[in-house]
Amino acid sequence: MMSIARPLPLLPRRALLALILATGSAAPGAALAQATRGRDDELQHAAATLSYGAASLEMSRLALEKTQNPAVRRFAEAEIAEQTTVAEVLTILTEARNSVAPQIQPKMQQRLDLERMRELSQGFDQAYVNHQIGGHRELLTLQERYLAKAQEPVFKAVALLARGHIREHLATLEVLKQDVQ
Repeated sequence: MMSIARPLPLLPRRALLALILATGSAAPGAALAQATRGRDDELQHAAATLSYGAASLEMSRLALEKTQNPAVRRFAEAEIAEQTTVAEVLTILTEARNSVAPQIQPKMQQRLDLERMRELSQGFDQAYVNHQIGGHRELLTLQERYLAKAQEPVFKAVALLARGHIREHLATLEVLKQDVQ
């Protein structure tokens, strides 16, 4: 009995053809497995980055409602603009690679933190800045872990840019922290 080859669900036929042409083999085996793993890494990285970004975006929108501090307001406005752009870029990239973009939602703990911040009547600015510092540190770690194994040049370039911006934000937040204490 002859088995019928089924199309690979995770790798589009065009990508498979390109992989075959690049490897010079009609049975790419390990190269195909590596490409699929790499693709999964890219999509997982994008989804995690989008989750952190969504949390920061919501927290910064809340900061615009609650803060009276002009420096906190400026940071929140810049963070909203940046996270909106990062979400657009990663959504375009993941849709191009996967045909479906990952869900853009903060994780459960991030949503609980947001609810706690909504309830604060005093000390909001300090709590916001501290929360942003923690979130940016986690996001920096995420970018660095991804960059240590990144294979896809476009996703790697986005992560490199993000890492630079995150470092800048952490420096800004450390100065801002002194201002809100």
